[in-house]
Amino acid sequence: MKPLEKGTYSYFTKKRTRQTIWTIILLAVPLALFIAGFVMTGTQKNLLTFVAILGMLPACKSAVEMIMYFLYHGCDAKLYGQLSGELGDLCHAYGLVFTTPDSGTFEVPSIVVKNQSICGYGRFSKQSDKHSSAKLEAHIVGIMRQNGYSKVVVKIFDKEDAYLTRVRQLKQLESENEAIDCAQKKLLCDISL
Repeated sequence: MKPLEKGTYSYFTKKRTRQTIWTIILLAVPLALFIAGFVMTGTQKNLLTFVAILGMLPACKSAVEMIMYFLYHGCDAKLYGQLSGELGDLCHAYGLVFTTPDSGTFEVPSIVVKNQSICGYGRFSKQSDKHSSAKLEAHIVGIMRQNGYSKVVVKIFDKEDAYLTRVRQLKQLESENEAIDCAQKKLLCDISL
């Protein structure tokens, strides 16, 4: 199977499908072992039951991972359609989920990197406070500075129109160093779910 690349448009959809199939397989193997042991011995007190119980550990881990992929949606088709004509040669990623140690988890359907400037569109829940974007921005700035990018500026928008306007502005800027832009994008993908 071809590995999935984080930050692509269909990452969450494909990862959800793969993880569901993998979870079903991992749950079926211990179940088959348990049934085989029960049929052969007539009781559940046998060695295959023990092996089946141990086989449930990776199956449960896979089930938790599958649930995590069902919680987040990535970039929706409407935003993807609006961005497809706007991005051009910008370094960008779709559907990133950032987990901060003290502020929670934030879904960013789209993020763009150019000239030490990172801007993204954040999907914040109604329960989150009004400073969620500032907390996420501070988290990303902290990670970037830890990795040697001291001049980076981060802005996470909570409105699509403002984000699209900023993407258009970044597209018009002349590129300084595309290698740094791509390295920053890769770092963002590495720290996301």
